[in-house]
Formats: sequence, C-alpha cells, structure tokens
Amino acid sequence: MSTPATPTVAAPGVQVLLDAEKEANRQIQAARQCTDARADAHHEIEALKRSKQTEYTEYERTVMGSLEATVEEYGRETAVALEEIKRVGEQKSAEAAKVLLATVIKVEPQIHRNAALRMREGN
Repeated sequence: MSTPATPTVAAPGVQVLLDAEKEANRQIQAARQCTDARADAHHEIEALKRSKQTEYTEYERTVMGSLEATVEEYGRETAVALEEIKRVGEQKSAEAAKVLLATVIKVEPQIHRNAALRMREGN
C-alpha cells in the first residue's frame, strides 16, 4: 500500500485550518457575549425607564394635587380680599367723593414752575 506522498505537509495545513476555526469560534463567542451584553443593557435601560416614569408620575400626581389645593386656597383668599375691598369701598365712597369734589372745585391759579423759573431768570 502506498502512504500519502506528503503527510507532513498536510498536517501543518490541517493545523492552520484548526487554529483558524478555533479563532473563528472565539470571535463568534465574543460577538455573542457582546450581543447578550447589549440585550441585557437594553433590558436594564427599559426597566430603569419604567421605574423613573412611575416615580415621575407619582411625583407629578403629588405636586399637581398640592398645586390644585394651593390654587383653591389662593382663590378663596382672593375672594375674601375682594369682599373686604368692596366693603371698605362702600363705607368710604361718600367720603372719597367729597374729597374728590373739594379738590376739583377748589381752584388756586398758579404759574407753572417752568414759567416761574424763566420769570426769575429775567427772560
């Protein structure tokens, strides 16, 4: 029987192919790990988004509730202040009218201050 003509030559070629296959498998494994890590990160990010959205919604509900209560309180305070202003206005309207009429009717002619200044300067 005959033996292969170049058994020593074929062995290094096979070894190169085996080494290349091992390297390819390592790269495939690394790529799978990257893909798995990316998927895990995506899931963690989504979970964090949901958590923060829930937290924000709760905070917003709390703030908006207190905001509505504050608006109502200021509305009541404003209504009370307006009523007080109306009440005082009704009480003082006659007196205010008297003072206004006295001021309008009482006329004291005076020279305007600019004209008086020119007169003093001799112009």
